[in-house]
Amino acid sequence: MNRPTFFEGVAVAAVLAVAGTSGWHLGSLLLPRRILPDLLLTGIATLYALYLLYRSPLRAGRLTALAAWLPLSLGLVLWPVPLPMQAVAYGGALWLLRTTCHHPSLLGLVADLALQALSAGAAVWAIRESGSVFLAMWSYFLVQALFAAIPRATPRSRTEATAQHPFDRAERAAEQALRRIAAR
Repeated sequence: MNRPTFFEGVAVAAVLAVAGTSGWHLGSLLLPRRILPDLLLTGIATLYALYLLYRSPLRAGRLTALAAWLPLSLGLVLWPVPLPMQAVAYGGALWLLRTTCHHPSLLGLVADLALQALSAGAAVWAIRESGSVFLAMWSYFLVQALFAAIPRATPRSRTEATAQHPFDRAERAAEQALRRIAAR
């Protein structure tokens, strides 16, 4: 799977901002005003977490990440935590999820943390200046789209690390032979 791009992140930002705004307006008709922000924040953060897991190059650990995400979400919805603290908790959880799935280096970890802080600042600024839920979500996720620009660490390839061992050379030769046979 290809690496996520900035423009894909912009599209995700637009979808999440529209979904969040629609959820806000629809939810205000159906739900009590005191639980609507909690449910909306949980829903949008969970959708973004699912996107990150879907686009992760790692195949292992997705169920573990979901198993950790669900109790966090449930706890934040059921426990009387102020909305800003919930936003910080979800931002931290998304940062942890993205650094483990997309940026396995120290540079990626620090850059992504700075991106989270910048995103939160953009969302706070947008909601204070405009009062618009759409603009706050759009600003947050638009800045989050920049995570595609964070360089990934390129670990030494397996062939470079094990080129000296005779067994590994034989294994590579056998794999090449199987590929040639399968290509016929």
